Amino acid sequence: RPNLLRLIQGESLATLQEDEVAVIETNIDDMNPEFYQHIMDRLFQQGALDVTLTPITMKKGRPAIKLTILSDLPQRDRLIQTLFEESTTIGLRFYQAQRKKLLREIKLIETRYGQIRVKLGYLDNRLCQISPELTDCQEWADKLGLPIKEVYEEVKTAARRQLADPCPEG
Repeated sequence: RPNLLRLIQGESLATLQEDEVAVIETNIDDMNPEFYQHIMDRLFQQGALDVTLTPITMKKGRPAIKLTILSDLPQRDRLIQTLFEESTTIGLRFYQAQRKKLLREIKLIETRYGQIRVKLGYLDNRLCQISPELTDCQEWADKLGLPIKEVYEEVKTAARRQLADPCPEG
């Protein structure tokens, strides 16, 4: 066998955005559950990209909640401070994570209800995700007395029609 190195040159096919984020986590087993919505609102006000609550079981079978925050790196310390001030946690974990995400765009779509924003996701310059803006759908559903799922599906259908979405239903 020859002793050689083979190099293959090429380009990545996917056009995804990449960035690094901070992940902040804590397990809470001693807090009034009514406080979580307030804490989540405060974390979003402080710049959190996402906040999730996951039911877990801790040692000795105690039920608890794992609170996870995703943030841009510069907001990490501010969010940690907010978490210590607003919750009953006495310790937390944090680490950096890499993520990939679709190229995104927000467009106004004309529907029978009026103009509603949709988030569009592109992979290799091809539209592959359509997500109606939930707050816009909620407003129209409340205003017209309709179920939100009806408004949401109408917006998604209108967006597909107007944007000639090549993606399959689903």
